[in-house]
Amino acid sequence: MANNNEENVTANVAEAATTEKKRSSSKKATTEKTVRIKLPKLKGQKAVQDEFYSYNFKNYIIKRGEYVEVPEGLAEIIENNEKAEDAAIDYIDKNGLREPQ
Repeated sequence: MANNNEENVTANVAEAATTEKKRSSSKKATTEKTVRIKLPKLKGQKAVQDEFYSYNFKNYIIKRGEYVEVPEGLAEIIENNEKAEDAAIDYIDKNGLREPQ
């Protein structure tokens, strides 16, 4: 009887190890593609040359003026951020910036 229980425990441990290997393999298989990007340098002495981004619980500090490899999702976030900044500048130029009264 004890021998049968030991066999069941051994089988369960082996099954758990196999399941863990499958999980770790699937994590590697779902690794996101990377793309090469370059953020333009900013002029001025006080201009910040490093940009901080957080994506999928990972933090990135991207140096301006250098090519870096980042996940596709992060590249999309950066692109959307630049588009939003451009739209805000266009809006201010078109409508003028008014101070609150």
